[in-house]
Amino acid sequence: MKDHANDQPSKLSKTITITPSVHADLVALGKRFRQQHDRYVTASEAIRILITAYQAAN
Repeated sequence: MKDHANDQPSKLSKTITITPSVHADLVALGKRFRQQHDRYVTASEAIRILITAYQAAN
């Protein structure tokens, strides 16, 4: 088994560029997921994170 205590941190950031139409699709998808049953919470959170990251990059 690997000893994780000696692992060096790695950079996990990356620039993502999306078009305004893709942004609009992500927003609409996020809204739709929020209206669905709880089993979609994880997907909704993923969309929210993508939207937040996109907005922060602008």
